Amino acid sequence: MINAKNSNQSFFISLLSFIPIFVFVIYARVKELLGSCNVGWQEPFYIGALLAIALTTLQYMSGLILDRLMMGANLFLIASASFFLFQINPCLSFLGGYKGPSFILAVLLVGIYSTFFTRHGFVGCTGDHHKIRHASLLLLIATLAALAWAFIFNSHGLLVSAIAPFITLRILSEYLKNGIQKRA
Repeated sequence: MINAKNSNQSFFISLLSFIPIFVFVIYARVKELLGSCNVGWQEPFYIGALLAIALTTLQYMSGLILDRLMMGANLFLIASASFFLFQINPCLSFLGGYKGPSFILAVLLVGIYSTFFTRHGFVGCTGDHHKIRHASLLLLIATLAALAWAFIFNSHGLLVSAIAPFITLRILSEYLKNGIQKRA
């Protein structure tokens, strides 16, 4: 039987995975509105990356299955902060010209790794291994399509190139995960 208190704690801890990208976006937008975001959003990336590391560690230590899509968002923040920290100019140039595709690419990298090298797959759930693998491959194909979308619509801004496909991937991921867990 599931303890309601533990279930609520797990839900709260899983919500923490959204904080790094949320803080990054809000901080960057506030700096932009104030006209002080003159270093290519370097500070927001640093803050987002530090939060991503801290909160992912907390979730991992709590024994939760990490949210794969948010791990992709965290990878984006950590990699981007590293590009700034170590002044990796080719990567900074790519990031500057392809923000949306860079974000979706980070999700794709997490998807590839988790599909082929973890037991919970890209969907990040428990259940029948074959169903998890199948659902993860479907989500991986959808992520490849989202990456193509992000490149095609890169000039239309982040809402169209990154946020809309990410929300679509989130919906698909939850649908696939629920399908596996209902049949378990």
